Amino acid sequence: MKKLIAVAALVVTCLTASAQCYLGIGLGYGYQKADNASTNLFQISPEIGYNITDKWAVGLELSYATLSDAYTTNIYGGDVYGCYTFAQAGSVSFCAELGVGMFGYNQALDGGDLKGTITQIALRPGISVNLAKGVDLTGKMNLVSFAMYNPKGLDSYNVTSVGIMNADAIAPFELSLAFNL
Repeated sequence: MKKLIAVAALVVTCLTASAQCYLGIGLGYGYQKADNASTNLFQISPEIGYNITDKWAVGLELSYATLSDAYTTNIYGGDVYGCYTFAQAGSVSFCAELGVGMFGYNQALDGGDLKGTITQIALRPGISVNLAKGVDLTGKMNLVSFAMYNPKGLDSYNVTSVGIMNADAIAPFELSLAFNL
């Protein structure tokens, strides 16, 4: 209930504040190959955010991802983030984003379903290009991430993952298009 109230407050704030709010849509992709197996991840992420100042922004990003390897895994959830723009040159700006997310997942295996949750903290540097007034294209990637996997079902066990530029992260690379309201 608290999350719903926080999202509603963010939406109301964005509708009443001019040019400080933005809506965006992100696409993420990841690929990993190890030995004879490969993994593909595709993600779509709508987001809503608020520019506190010229340097600081906060937002909420919802995500749905499909991870394909020997089995298909569906991942859903979202994260809240803070973004700091540390340099700008003309229409190009450089930023760093810190996100904290909660995700659920399910995977159909031969012996039954595997379900669980993922908690992730990620530092994502990015580059943003202002394409037109109020339209930005941003590319960002998980530079450092910490994730805790808590599966339920089968012979499950908890896994903690810490990585630098790792493909295990939710959306290791994401390209998003944002529109200022």
